Amino acid sequence: YVTPGQVQGDMNTRPLTFLPNRDRLVRYTVNNNGTINPASETVFIDQFSDSVWHNGGGMFFHPEDGFLYYTDGDDASKDPQALNDGLHAGVFRIDVDQRGGSISHAPPRTPLPTGSVARNYYIPNDNPFVGQSNVLEEYFCLGLRSPHRMTIDPVSKRIFIGDVVAGDWEEIDIIGPTQRGLNFQWPKIEGRNGNLSGSYAGTDAPPVFDYSHSGEGAVIGGYIYRGTEFPELVGKYIFGDNISNNIYYLDESATPVARVYLCTLPFGPGPNSGNNYTGLSSFGYDANQELYLCQLSSTAGRIYKLSRSGPPARQMPLTLSETGLLTDLATLQPTAGLTGYDVNTPLWSDGAHKQRWFGIPDGKTIGYNETGEWTFPEGSVFVKHFDLPTDARDASVVTRLETRVLVRDDQGFVYGGSYRWRQDHSDADLVLTSETAEMPVTDADGNQSTQPWFFPGRADCLTCHTRASGGVLGIKTKQSHRDHNFGGVIDNQLRAWNHVGYFSPALKEDSLPGLTKLAAIDDSTATVEHRMRSYLDSNCSHCHRPGGVPALWDARIERPLAEAGIVNGFVINDLGVDGARILVPDDPASSLMHLRLSTATESYKMPPVGKNRVDQAAVSLLEQWIAEVTPPAPAPLPAPWQKTDVGSVQLAGDAAYGGGIYTVRGSGDDIWGTQDGFHFVH
Repeated sequence: YVTPGQVQGDMNTRPLTFLPNRDRLVRYTVNNNGTINPASETVFIDQFSDSVWHNGGGMFFHPEDGFLYYTDGDDASKDPQALNDGLHAGVFRIDVDQRGGSISHAPPRTPLPTGSVARNYYIPNDNPFVGQSNVLEEYFCLGLRSPHRMTIDPVSKRIFIGDVVAGDWEEIDIIGPTQRGLNFQWPKIEGRNGNLSGSYAGTDAPPVFDYSHSGEGAVIGGYIYRGTEFPELVGKYIFGDNISNNIYYLDESATPVARVYLCTLPFGPGPNSGNNYTGLSSFGYDANQELYLCQLSSTAGRIYKLSRSGPPARQMPLTLSETGLLTDLATLQPTAGLTGYDVNTPLWSDGAHKQRWFGIPDGKTIGYNETGEWTFPEGSVFVKHFDLPTDARDASVVTRLETRVLVRDDQGFVYGGSYRWRQDHSDADLVLTSETAEMPVTDADGNQSTQPWFFPGRADCLTCHTRASGGVLGIKTKQSHRDHNFGGVIDNQLRAWNHVGYFSPALKEDSLPGLTKLAAIDDSTATVEHRMRSYLDSNCSHCHRPGGVPALWDARIERPLAEAGIVNGFVINDLGVDGARILVPDDPASSLMHLRLSTATESYKMPPVGKNRVDQAAVSLLEQWIAEVTPPAPAPLPAPWQKTDVGSVQLAGDAAYGGGIYTVRGSGDDIWGTQDGFHFVH
């Protein structure tokens, strides 16, 4: 609830983040004609809040005990581990029927700050913190950040919470039918990355599932499916992500628990199309327990249902041999129509060797772009094979790991999967849910150990193959502008593909010398800056770009350094580092890019998925760049930006997001900025 007259925002204008308001839990009576009777208002909770963020949640009446369960977030300002302040960052359980006696009792305390209201309800006598001094007994569980959705399965009586976390992970928490007093760890721990230590309230409860912010970043909790239209989904928890719009179910039979991709909800039309203002916002269900999906939009959002149109889509063969992509599995001979290719700067893959092929349907062409992403026709196929060197004394000794396949679908995006090779190399099997295996390796002294290798499941493909990047990563001008051995003939890949008619429009070959090309990390003819920015482009730009993950810097090499938000660039999550920035000249300890790149075990590692070894060459190169880089001159500010202060601008006219001062990190069509720690793109 916001006081009338204050800026509240609309479908195109976000309100100020820290806008004083009140969280209210209120009951109304609904008339027989479906209208609400205003005179029937009964206020239960009315507490002061600092922020318009993290104040929503779910609620339900428990089918057995009849109590009201509801969630509220941390108000972007409250301590989620405190039980003696306001009713924030937890699950709350109250008796709105005020049954009393052996069942419930009146609240002994009122939430802070002074002036907040808690009345017209009792507290169940068996709430987990009843009788403890200096606590709000309404708490049923704690340690949540933004529990946007909470539902209960009426069959198993389990409670499911989708908690939108912060810098790196999204999580799903479950409360069992006999559990109470669980501590879901925020802000001490994010995701499944550790256990609570020291003194804390309740029982330590890591999430049952978490996933990274690579291409996604706002979990939307759903329901256990109990309908009849999709028998194979009965008993499975259906949820989604607001950034990617992907819909999944939770596979609790996997170890560890995994998710399985179902479909992608269309983005809503209008301004901000393709980001969180036009994505999935909520789930609902009808009297038959069939699911509905809510789509945000600034012009015409819709409500969708799950359905099948024709045969099930995006089915992949269960074995690599069944795909027909390789005519000889032993020699990895590709089928006719697949073309081998190389890239200038490979994505880091824990030291694995890779072979690559792609193919487009006959009679089709690739939409060529000198600087941006290429567009590929429906039915285009991309294949990448991985071998791991396993003996430092002999480079020819490798272990065959997996072959990944990506397909351009009929919806303008991609789907894919990975085939894990059997030990006898007779075939490779489709990986349905992610797996990690230990691979025996031998070092230069003959010592034996193991190296973990991550085999991605079906849903993991879209972690890196993001919508913002167009889904296809390695084949573009800056990566493909290099020589390749075409069966004994060495030629520039772009020129060769142009000659056989792959491009539309055709490449003007006299432009080749002036085209940007990424540099290999060990290319001593290129500058340290160009090599490092090439590495960031290859490894980070599929997410770190406008429309990608919530972040304040752009990894694309075509973005001038002065506009990229890298050098002294602001961060959303400082990871506990004083004075943290993306990259601080001559200061690796304050540079979060260095911290993320130099670990393969912590939750904040980058890339967040599939990395089990640190790329030491990249860390060394980054340290060289940190030692020599100087802050670039600030970029010019185009209209509608008006200079008001050093390092800040005032947003003018209708473009103002609630007014206020914004720190700018870019120029041109894509201006990155922050206000109160949040970001926007103009």
